[in-house]
Amino acid sequence: TDDGFTGDSLINTFSSTKSLTAIAMAKLVEMGLLDYRAKIADYWPEFGGKGKSQITVGQLMRHEAGLPFLEKSVLKKNLMKENIKNNEIGEIIENQKQIVRNDGEARQYHSITRGWVANEIFRRLHPERITIGQFIRRELSEEIGADVFIGLNEGE
Repeated sequence: TDDGFTGDSLINTFSSTKSLTAIAMAKLVEMGLLDYRAKIADYWPEFGGKGKSQITVGQLMRHEAGLPFLEKSVLKKNLMKENIKNNEIGEIIENQKQIVRNDGEARQYHSITRGWVANEIFRRLHPERITIGQFIRRELSEEIGADVFIGLNEGE
């Protein structure tokens, strides 16, 4: 069938974005703006509620933050770039409690939440207040010609 899918079609890469997120966060470390040992609440005070005040950036990046999923559904409108910048995802995360397993362990795969929390830290610390998606587009997609994106613009 001719469904329009070609070798140049954009596809969702799911967990591959974790590497891209790690690159963006490492850039903040290189710039002296982020320390993996610091508490997320040091950079984003509202994050610290609901038992999350002691979670470090490093724990988030290692999937040890106790945030493997969100208890509140995220709507498609929340994911629009302008709404992310207006803290819609941030507010959902701020109101999320830390989730630990029955054995008291916080380490669980943060399939989606790791990127959202990292993005909230990133956009608060980056001097231009850009999202990780905007950083990846500028520094990888445009700078070196990599066809990789986190979020798309209208018409893409």
